[in-house]
Amino acid sequence: MILKQSDPSASKIAAKILKNNGIICFATETVYALACNASSDLAVAKLYQIKQRDLKKPVAIFVKNLATAKQLLRFNKDEETIAEKFMPGMITLILQKITNADQKNNVSSLLNNNDQNLGLRIPDHKFCQELLNEFDGIIAATSANSSGQPAATDFTKSLQYFKKKIDLIIDGGVCAHKIASTVLRIEDGVQIIRSGLITKNQLEESLRICKN
Repeated sequence: MILKQSDPSASKIAAKILKNNGIICFATETVYALACNASSDLAVAKLYQIKQRDLKKPVAIFVKNLATAKQLLRFNKDEETIAEKFMPGMITLILQKITNADQKNNVSSLLNNNDQNLGLRIPDHKFCQELLNEFDGIIAATSANSSGQPAATDFTKSLQYFKKKIDLIIDGGVCAHKIASTVLRIEDGVQIIRSGLITKNQLEESLRICKN
C-alpha cells in the first residue's frame, strides 16, 4: 500500500499496521525509515529479514518524547543534558535499558541481539510525531535501504527498495536534510559512532555550558 503523507488517515493506517506486526516506510527529517513495532518478536524478525541486516547489528527506537524514553532507558546527567538540548532532533543517543521497565515498554529480545543498550531517537518531524502519538508505543526504526546500500532520502528511492516487500510506504517527498542522524554515546566524553549534521563540537559545547 502507498499513501501520501498529507492523507489525513495516513498516521492512523500506519499505526494499525504497526500494531498488527506489519512493516512500514516513511520520511523523517533525516532519511526515510523502515520501521516496525519494537515490542513484537515477529515484527522485529521481519524488519531484519527485509533489510537483510545482520542480527548482531543495532536498530534504534523512536519514541514520542523524553518522558516515554525515561520509562525505558537510563539517563545520567550528561545524557539528560544532551537529550534535552537536541531532542527532538537529528541525534541518536545510545543508552542503557532499564531492566525492570514496565512490560508495556519492553522491546523485543531480538532487537539488537538482546543487547542492554538501545539507540534512542525522537524525530523532529510532523508526520513522525503524529504516528508516534497514534501508535502510542515504541517503534524500531532503521534507515530505509537494504544493508550496504545508500539510505533512501526520497519517496522514489524508498519505492525502488521496498515496493511489494512491505505493508505500507508513506510518500513524504524528499527528506529535509538527506543525511542520517548523528549517533553518539556519552562515555568518557562524547563518543561519535556515526557522524551527522550535529557535530561533536556542538554536543561538547552544550555540556560545557551546562556545567558552567
